[in-house]
Amino acid sequence: KKILLMIETPKEKRKFVILYEKYKYLIQKVAMDVLHDSFLAEDAVYNVFISAAYNLDKLDEFENVPTK
Repeated sequence: KKILLMIETPKEKRKFVILYEKYKYLIQKVAMDVLHDSFLAEDAVYNVFISAAYNLDKLDEFENVPTK
């Protein structure tokens, strides 16, 4: 993935992969529910994960956040 190239350390990359795998389907569903357009939803999801990659240091406790 291109986003992983912008993440420096293996620990941060692992953190991002866990975050991505845990939340990608939920974020895709919400984006489709809000935007009603698959292309716009895809862009929105990409932007969410770009933002997450830039802010990994602020996402220390994401593993404890409920998914529902």
